Amino acid sequence: REIAQLRTNFDKACRQGMRSMGFDDFQSCLGLLGSSKTTRGLFASRLFEAFSKNGRMGFDDFVQCMGSMLHADKDEKLKLVFTLCARHGTATGKVITKNDLKDMLVALHELFDLGGRDALEKAKRIKVKQDVIDSIYDKLDVRRIGHVEWNEFRSVVRQNPDLLLRVEGDVTLPGQRLVDSIALAT
Repeated sequence: REIAQLRTNFDKACRQGMRSMGFDDFQSCLGLLGSSKTTRGLFASRLFEAFSKNGRMGFDDFVQCMGSMLHADKDEKLKLVFTLCARHGTATGKVITKNDLKDMLVALHELFDLGGRDALEKAKRIKVKQDVIDSIYDKLDVRRIGHVEWNEFRSVVRQNPDLLLRVEGDVTLPGQRLVDSIALAT
C-alpha cells in the first residue's frame, strides 16, 4: 500500500509522459517541505542532489529517498544527516563545516516554525544560538581542523548519542534526536 501511494505521488509530480522527475517536480511533490521561499528549499535541494542521477529522479530513486527517511536504521539516518549537512569536499570526501551545521539548524527552525515566528528573523535576533552551534561543532570536530569527516561524525555521535538530541528545544521536538528530526521534517 505504501509503495502504491508513493507511485501515485510520483506519477502526479512527474510532467506528462515523463518517467522521471526533475527538481521542480520533486520540490512540488514535497509540498510545504519543498518550499523555495525560505531555506526549507534546502532540504528538497539536498535530498534531490543525494538521490537523483544526472538531474533526474526515477521512481526507484524516489522510493529509496522516502524509505531512507522513514524506514532506515539509525546508522542510515545518521549517514543521511551527514550527507544533507556536508557541503564541502576534501581529498578524502565530503565534510561538514560549522556553517554547514548552522545552515541545517536554521532550516530546521523554519521547518518547525516554532511559535509561528519567522525563523530567519528569529535567527537574526538570536543568531540561532551560536553558542549552542559552537558547542556541538567543537565536540564533532575532534581533530580541530575546521571540518568534520564522516568517520569522525559517526564516531562522535555514536559515543555521544545525546549530542544531537536537542538544541535547546528550538530545533527538535522534545526527546527527539536531530537525526530523527531531519527525517521527520522531510
